[in-house]
Amino acid sequence: MKNEEKKHSPVRELAEKTLFEAFKVLQKAGGSLPGRDVMTEVERRIELSSWDKERYKKTGYIRWQSTLHFYTIDAIKAGLMQKKKRWWKILLILQ
Repeated sequence: MKNEEKKHSPVRELAEKTLFEAFKVLQKAGGSLPGRDVMTEVERRIELSSWDKERYKKTGYIRWQSTLHFYTIDAIKAGLMQKKKRWWKILLILQ
């Protein structure tokens, strides 16, 4: 059996890309920023496909933004970040 890398779903790949970039944005800013500034900077820094930018028909939310918000829940539960009063904060700054 070959040692093949398991392929993730497109949404999971989008989540990895956007969450990783959000952490980089927060780290560069000293650890915290308003959430809207994080979102603006993530969008500016990474290449988003037309699929990433599509709006969900049911909710009207933009796919990449909705995905990033959803996956930050896991980061919060893992103790890697906090969200308070619209501010995002990372709890571990890498040197």
